[in-house]
Amino acid sequence: MLIFSNFKDGISYTWTLRPEFYEGNYYALTSPNTAFEGEGYEKIFDGKKETKWCCNKKDNEWSVEFMSKKPITPTMYTLTTANDSKEFSGRNPKKWKLYGKLNDGDNWTLLDSQNDGALSADNYQKKSFSCREMKCQYFNFVISEIVSGDLMQLSEFEFDLPSMHRTYHTHCQSRP
Repeated sequence: MLIFSNFKDGISYTWTLRPEFYEGNYYALTSPNTAFEGEGYEKIFDGKKETKWCCNKKDNEWSVEFMSKKPITPTMYTLTTANDSKEFSGRNPKKWKLYGKLNDGDNWTLLDSQNDGALSADNYQKKSFSCREMKCQYFNFVISEIVSGDLMQLSEFEFDLPSMHRTYHTHCQSRP
């Protein structure tokens, strides 16, 4: 078991990564969106469907940049709806783009674009999407529209890595 810690804003955060998911480790880099306490963007990478990223939009979108521990070549990704999507289905992402790049200084390349992702209005429902197969280490997930309102929520984001032949949760830690 691997344990990572970070001290930010006077609060100590600790993430425990199970060894079988360590190869899929991701670091949340940034999000301009203001989240509710305990519902920050890193929650979509923690492998726990009971947690979520819930926030208001900024500049008409919701976005999160993250990086992998090492370069990967995803072929699919899966989104999981949140714990109260049945009650607040308007918060589900509807339109988004997923970008990737290999090096920090590279330009972003579009890996996938969804104009009507049609996520289920039920709690904890998974839906998978194909993406361009490209070796990347940096990713940007940009949601431009939700079903309705200004408040977005999402429980999990996972990549399917062909070399692993199974889905790995993208466990995340905040970057110090």
